[in-house]
Amino acid sequence: MTTIGTTLRRRARAAITLAAAAALVGLLPTSSQANVNRYTVQPNSPKRSRG
Repeated sequence: MTTIGTTLRRRARAAITLAAAAALVGLLPTSSQANVNRYTVQPNSPKRSRG
């Protein structure tokens, strides 16, 4: 086997590993980001007085 073939196989393996890692990161849940600044508005709630 030549060194060029070995180098290409290593690069291909590294590229596949990187692509798989990127795909896994894309699948991670983003619920912590999605739930930021969410609140429920209650009807007829008293308003703060400005004083």
